[in-house]
Amino acid sequence: MNSWKLPAIVPFGRWYCPLLPKKVAVNTIGGKPLKLPRIDQPSKGDIDEWHGKYVEHLKAHYARHADEFAKYNESKELEVW
Repeated sequence: MNSWKLPAIVPFGRWYCPLLPKKVAVNTIGGKPLKLPRIDQPSKGDIDEWHGKYVEHLKAHYARHADEFAKYNESKELEVW
């Protein structure tokens, strides 16, 4: 912030409207779904267990297709936050 209480930012994006994001390629792949149970009152342990299974399924799916998209992601690592 400055003395006028305005953030010091410089928008960048498309040449005709810098507030719009830059145009980038988006690739989508499909795969076999992970079957998850319906748990009406899940415990913390249930959530951790099924979240772990979901993340592993996602990582395995990414690993099967990592070489196809290596030009977009040099490290070939999937980041799960």
